[in-house]
Amino acid sequence: MNQARSDSGATSLAANCEDEDHYIEAREWLRSAGYSSGEVIVIDGATGSGKTNLAMRLAKDLGAVRVSLDYYLHAGTAGYYVDRLKQEFLSDDIVRFRRSFPFVLVEGICVREALNRIEQPWTTSIYVKQIGSNELWHFLFHLEDFKNRESEPEDLEEPFHSDYTYHAHYCPHENANFTYVRVAD
Repeated sequence: MNQARSDSGATSLAANCEDEDHYIEAREWLRSAGYSSGEVIVIDGATGSGKTNLAMRLAKDLGAVRVSLDYYLHAGTAGYYVDRLKQEFLSDDIVRFRRSFPFVLVEGICVREALNRIEQPWTTSIYVKQIGSNELWHFLFHLEDFKNRESEPEDLEEPFHSDYTYHAHYCPHENANFTYVRVAD
């Protein structure tokens, strides 16, 4: 297993989606963190990176509840992802779940921004980073160019435009407590 600590203290874990040992290490990392009841943990990552699969497994194994931001989208609306969320329902559900579960796993794109808007704090962030077997990051854009405002994406449809904007502003891939690297092609 390839595990490393960055200067920020975040743990990066290389995980092949077919290798159960890597998932177990991620799960045990959360168990060993010593959280109190009702802690909110965000599972962040780009569209299609594997956030939902990781959150479902962790919720089952840890006795947690999984909250998917996608469930709170206003149907048939267009625009920036977080603007389309039913924020009042999301906030109410998180408050209720925090009273009943040891962990509340909130997953989705733009998750930190969504929780900031509804003033819900979180304890830990897990970033799901999908890479190919060639070790190249599976993103549909050059994030560094956008972050430096060297280029603006053209004709980037939702949810990819929201992904792009969110990653450039929040940099969740750089400041997560734990990075779960998922190898997929």
